[in-house]
Amino acid sequence: MSYNWPGNVRELENAVEHAVAMTGAATEILPAHLPSEVVDAGEALMLPTMSIPDTGISLVSVLSTIERELINRCLQKTGGNKRQAAKLLQLSRTTLIDKLRRLNPPKKEETDDDENDSQLASV
Repeated sequence: MSYNWPGNVRELENAVEHAVAMTGAATEILPAHLPSEVVDAGEALMLPTMSIPDTGISLVSVLSTIERELINRCLQKTGGNKRQAAKLLQLSRTTLIDKLRRLNPPKKEETDDDENDSQLASV
């Protein structure tokens, strides 16, 4: 089992102590003896590995990318249900919809069609 340890040495020590306590009389530590956050690491939120260039990075851009990815994962998990995705993200449905609009702006063609539709509606 491989695991990219995100915590500090004290957290690692606690995880090992937990595993030892869970083994009982066994002489081998198995994945079942480890804390759930270690075993279920695939579900855990991990920051992507990235290098920071000498010129710096755009924090806003990086955060937007992470936010977009989290929203997309929640929408996939809920089959596209925005209310359930918002609940997973602990957001209101309207906040999720606002974020979707901000993070995924409509394409130029869609914007033009919307303007044409609104112009037709006002005629």
